[in-house]
Amino acid sequence: MNFLKLIKTWFSLLFKPQSCLTVILGIFLIQFVGAENWLKFKIGDFNNFGWFIAALIWILCLDWIYNSKVYRLCNVNSLTELDIFLWDIFLIAGINWFIFHQKGMANSADIIFWMFIFSFTSLCGIIMRFCYILYYQYSNLSSRVKLYDLQTLLEKPVSNPGNGRPILVDERPSENDIFKRSNTISQIKNSITIFSSKHSYVIGLIGNWGVGKTTLLNLVKKSITQDEKSNSIFVNAPGNKDQSFDLWLFGSQDQLIKGLYDTFMYNLNGNYNPSIGNNILKNGSQVLTDIPQIGNIFKAFASGFGSYYDINQIKIKLTNLIESSGKHYVVCIENLDRANEKQVILLLKLINTIFDLPYVTYVLLYDKDRLKEIMEGTNELNTDFADKVINQEIEVPTMLDENVCLTILGNLLVSYGISESEIINKFNYVLRPMVHNLNSIRDLKRIINSTFTVLAIKDKLRLNLPQVLAIQYIQFANKKLYEEIRRHKDFFIFTDNQIVDTKDGSEKELFINTGDKKYFSKILSNNNSEYTELLSALFLKVEMAEYEDDSVVVQKQDFNKALHEASISIQKYFYNYFLLSENNYVQINAETRNFIRNVNDEKDINKIWNKYIVNKSSSEKEDYSLELTLFVTSEDIKSTTKREKLAEVMWHSIRDHYRDEYWNSLSSQRIIQCIIDLISEISDDDINTFNNVISGYYNSLDIIREMKNEMKVKSTRIFNKLNKLYCEMCDEILGMKKKINLYNSKYYVRKNILGLVYYPNHQSEVKEYIAKYINSQTIYKVLQDAIDYTGKNSKEIIGGLFAEIFKENKSEIEKALKDALPETEKEKALFDKYKEFSKLVNSKQNTDDISDGFKELDLK
Repeated sequence: MNFLKLIKTWFSLLFKPQSCLTVILGIFLIQFVGAENWLKFKIGDFNNFGWFIAALIWILCLDWIYNSKVYRLCNVNSLTELDIFLWDIFLIAGINWFIFHQKGMANSADIIFWMFIFSFTSLCGIIMRFCYILYYQYSNLSSRVKLYDLQTLLEKPVSNPGNGRPILVDERPSENDIFKRSNTISQIKNSITIFSSKHSYVIGLIGNWGVGKTTLLNLVKKSITQDEKSNSIFVNAPGNKDQSFDLWLFGSQDQLIKGLYDTFMYNLNGNYNPSIGNNILKNGSQVLTDIPQIGNIFKAFASGFGSYYDINQIKIKLTNLIESSGKHYVVCIENLDRANEKQVILLLKLINTIFDLPYVTYVLLYDKDRLKEIMEGTNELNTDFADKVINQEIEVPTMLDENVCLTILGNLLVSYGISESEIINKFNYVLRPMVHNLNSIRDLKRIINSTFTVLAIKDKLRLNLPQVLAIQYIQFANKKLYEEIRRHKDFFIFTDNQIVDTKDGSEKELFINTGDKKYFSKILSNNNSEYTELLSALFLKVEMAEYEDDSVVVQKQDFNKALHEASISIQKYFYNYFLLSENNYVQINAETRNFIRNVNDEKDINKIWNKYIVNKSSSEKEDYSLELTLFVTSEDIKSTTKREKLAEVMWHSIRDHYRDEYWNSLSSQRIIQCIIDLISEISDDDINTFNNVISGYYNSLDIIREMKNEMKVKSTRIFNKLNKLYCEMCDEILGMKKKINLYNSKYYVRKNILGLVYYPNHQSEVKEYIAKYINSQTIYKVLQDAIDYTGKNSKEIIGGLFAEIFKENKSEIEKALKDALPETEKEKALFDKYKEFSKLVNSKQNTDDISDGFKELDLK
């Protein structure tokens, strides 16, 4: 199809009069010169003077080609003057070669040779240009963006063009009534068929810009045109059967009068020559455009005494042509509300005077408020003049079917690769207010062609897509509100340290105070009230501000959900939604999402775990482990088997490398929390599997104790399983069957002994166990555990069970310290702690009172 179209376009350009005249003149001159043998003309002793002149002519041609830069047109991918030039050269040289060759003129051998060279060279140039243009068209065919109709999107999703290209709809009037306004179409159709044999009938099709006036009119045209019994003919613009008379195209009043006259004459097929009658129309336009300024009327008559007479003659001529045709003519005039005041007033005058013709119905398309504004702003006519001219007004329904709009936008999202479940669960809060606020079909098309085009790059946007779409919509629909949000972010966002006290890591409550409420009440009043639902879904603060209480507490789970979704309501993500960019926080969130997605896809969890976090630096592990705590719920990983497998991988990762520098204490603590959350919602079989994995980890006894204690709140079922394992491991240690020494380098981890110390109802066995392993090799480990057990916030230096152990085993401890004098600063500090403890114990008679008056000394 492209090939045939190019051939057609080529010949339409090349056989224009100018090109043909050039070819004929060139053939004639060369034949004349060849016949007279002027090329070998001799002047004095100089032979072949004619060839010298020909060479000069070609030098001039080459100079013209160089200075005109016509050769630059070689890279233009459409037909240009260069193609016409090559075609002319080919025809001139080729035809001359053929003529000379047929004549067999011996004295023209040189000319025949050069004509062949020129024709062959130009033909090669033509073929190369032809191939280049075709290659460009085909190579760019795949990159062209197709414009869809709303009807297509209403029926089903369309194919995604890909490569970051958007899905666009044609904003021009359509021939499909997607909102089923058949009653309005029938009303317009029945009114249009009304006509009078004495004068014209004027219908006003009114509605705001973009409500679908032209679309409905096109449907009416189609219905009437297809009706074989109809006697109505729609008057089209000269030279374009698909275009109505467009008032907006005419820059002056003279052009408007001439244009309307030309339109009638073109459609009436009269004996019409556009060049005839210009003076008559000019004089007539002076009379019509200068009413009621009498001085100018005299001026018009002075320039042509017959102007008023000629105007009547024009009207009579048009009337006779219309009556003789036996047809009813419908003139549709668009863009009345876009034209300037003088054009509108002149048009109303024209259809009420010179173009007030029998068997003619005018259909004017306009915004009633705009027409009223024009009539009230002029001093030339009475404000009710338009009501006198327009016989009937039909208002186009402005309310759109929201279900139809939601279907179109839903199919559009599917076309961009969004699943239907995602649309229902994540995008509905954006689509509902968006559709509710639509005022016209044009608004719907503009939203698709502007707001939704951001989804074309969704694979590069690792933000929350529904929120990206929502912010893009606010920017499109209400620029002022968009800037208000951007410039006053502190009212809309939460920071991480608002919910976590950075000093001790404890959580604190978030409040929405009265000041926040007043601010949101102010910006959401009046013109912004329709955005309340959308902003409440975007910003947690706006949602909380709707409650009646003066001070509202933000729930931790709501805050975590916002973090999980990389929400715009969180400070570290806020500006990314305005810049459509990403920072490190967005990257971490996106990689965590991808990690969980891979876990659910049953990929090699060990491999993806190592890639996700193990190979990261210590500081990166802190960030990634913190983010991961948000993504281990049953909603993120539904399969209990996968949850157990991931928990197992995490356990091995942190417990098999606890002596390495892979994990710092904070990262390790967060991973353990992830493990707790994972196993809290798994099946009995899977928790049994997990227990079998961790049962041999005596160096993690205290971690297992903490896990089972936290599980008491989360799941009684899982608590019972873990508690059973914990008790079995404690019994194995205390029973000495396996000779497990928790102070041996194989099992020792700082604080791990606390898992045994807190074993309920076994205090005497625990004291005996610890005392047994007090020696010079373990003494500083025991001292460290004693101080950790007592705690920094305690008034005691060493208290509780360890105080009893140290009191009861004083001689063994002092012997161990004597055999292992402190060498490091840490050991010296522990040694001093014990000496202070021992001194205080000796000064007291009652062990229960040893805490009185004690003050903790900081360890350095």
